[in-house]
Amino acid sequence: MTQSETQSPSFPLSLRPWPTNETEESLKVVISRVFESRGHFKDISEQSLLDEIQAEQASKSQTRSDLDHVDESKDELDPKARLEKIYATKAEMWQSLSQAHQEVLMVQDLVSLLLRKETDLPLPPSNPMLPGPEKDKKKKGAEKSMTEYVLNNTPLRALGFKEASPGTELLASDGKREDEEAISQGHRMKGLCKSADNLLAAARRLKKEVEKETNYWNQILTIRETGWSITRLPKEQHNLAVRFGFSEAAGNFKHRGLAALRAGESGNIVLDETLTSATKSIRVCIVENGKVVGSSRLPLMDAGPGAPIQDLIRSARDTLFDEELFQELTRESRLLLPHKVTMHGGKIHIPVYQSAAHDWTGSTSTREVVLDLIGDDETSTMDRGPGDTEAQGIALALRVLLSYTHRQRLHSRTQVPLPIDDRRHKEPTPPLIRVLMGYLQHKTGLDNIRSLLQRRMLLLKQGGLSLNFTAKSTSPNISTWLSQYRESDAVGHNIQASCFESFVSLLCAPLETTITFGMGDEAATSGSEIASIRLQSHLSTPLLGTNVALRLPDPHIRREGTPDTDSYDSLDDLMTTVTHAICSHLVQTITSKHDGWNTSPGGNEATKGGSGPNDQQKRLVVSMDDKSLNIALSKVGENNVWRHSWTTDQDIPDNKTFADVVADLSLS
Repeated sequence: MTQSETQSPSFPLSLRPWPTNETEESLKVVISRVFESRGHFKDISEQSLLDEIQAEQASKSQTRSDLDHVDESKDELDPKARLEKIYATKAEMWQSLSQAHQEVLMVQDLVSLLLRKETDLPLPPSNPMLPGPEKDKKKKGAEKSMTEYVLNNTPLRALGFKEASPGTELLASDGKREDEEAISQGHRMKGLCKSADNLLAAARRLKKEVEKETNYWNQILTIRETGWSITRLPKEQHNLAVRFGFSEAAGNFKHRGLAALRAGESGNIVLDETLTSATKSIRVCIVENGKVVGSSRLPLMDAGPGAPIQDLIRSARDTLFDEELFQELTRESRLLLPHKVTMHGGKIHIPVYQSAAHDWTGSTSTREVVLDLIGDDETSTMDRGPGDTEAQGIALALRVLLSYTHRQRLHSRTQVPLPIDDRRHKEPTPPLIRVLMGYLQHKTGLDNIRSLLQRRMLLLKQGGLSLNFTAKSTSPNISTWLSQYRESDAVGHNIQASCFESFVSLLCAPLETTITFGMGDEAATSGSEIASIRLQSHLSTPLLGTNVALRLPDPHIRREGTPDTDSYDSLDDLMTTVTHAICSHLVQTITSKHDGWNTSPGGNEATKGGSGPNDQQKRLVVSMDDKSLNIALSKVGENNVWRHSWTTDQDIPDNKTFADVVADLSLS
């Protein structure tokens, strides 16, 4: 080494650092610096150092000769060509430097990977390209000199080395080699068997997933073909959902009409348990004198785990619809407290008629409609009663009215909105109970009037008289509309667009029925009409209720000064006037056939004589009540009164008619 330094004083050997003012470094520091500069000592020898010195001297002499050659030929190149040559040489130099830098980094990564297994070995110099000391603190050993890519993508101890003496051959015996081959073959067979098992398990799992997905999507297609709307969950876009609710439902019922279609273990669609477990339905009961005489049919709520998915969705839709219906009924019942509509115990009680002195229906019993919302655990089998058909019709009518309310809300949303102001526009309560009450009161009043007129007919029939009446409804007839709809549907006419609106408009139209009655063979005609009763029922506020009016067209059978048409609040007052009109008609008929008898308009009695002192006045009175028809003849001043009666409860029929009795009285 001394000789090399003498021959080349300008060569800076790393074993001799630049002189400093500090004290001489220790041998450990010198060895570490040599290791960082030259690598391991096993690769450094005296001959290698001499060769390196000679190669560097030869390189310097070659460089000097090249420079001399350039100086000699530089005059031959013009400045532009020389500048282009300098740029080309610079680019070639940078390319060579970049390639050398990459090769150095690759060698450094290889050495670092080899040293990563041995943590006690000295480390190569740190990578100057690594950023800052912050990341070096987290690295240990040879990881400090590795690039980030190799460090993050190479597993621990992927490479290693083993030092062996030169010329030593590690040869195993034949027996040991056979054992190693057998062991190696066994390991390979074990790995192949494990791989085969894993492939078979993956195939079975894949087959199961395919069957599961096939079953799930088949059910999705079935739901879609049935007519349900399939969409995605708003907050879970990766899950499908079915929309079974109503877009125009009120309040929270609009948002509850969406259910997720999740796949179960076998691929079957599983709905939310809250939709399938709590099924509810509206029940309508007809209660008369505290006894249930009719009940609506409850839908088959088979929403168990084994039920088809279409039935589960339909059951959830029906439950949601009936819950909204019961809420609307509850809201409306609070507005109808003046009409004696009450709610207690979770049930809505709608009176049809009650035993009241001023109730125009005239009933002596109580009858009401009870509405409640029951679940599948509260359903019980009830005996069939005479009012089952009426209760079922009420339940269907209420559901139709709520559906019509949804359609009206949709129509109002399509219209031009109102101007924006500070007032809050409250949505009116849909008329559900009001329509029901109007129909029930109108039907009950009409039935009671017919019943009372039939009693009068029976009494007059006992006396040989005839009373006939006819009822004519001027309101739209739903039965006629249904018949026309069936005929049009059978022909194939497309009336589905407006049939629902026309049906509900008929259902909500005011009801009006006129009962005309008269006596004789041509009774109830325009020529022999005694009276007519008109019932008008309004199904919405402010004219909610039923109005009863009596018309007496003949001025001779109504009291003087009274109008020909008058309204009544009580059925007793109405039938009293009707009975008096019949008696007055009979008296007018008698006086018209016998001379000398006088009667006042609207009166049920006639008088004759009394003009002279010896002419004793006679008095004829015709009266009738619920049980008897009476005719009486008396003389003024005498207590003896001749009377004849016909009753409906007599066992032996009377052979004398009303005309025979009048003839026997010698009224002439």
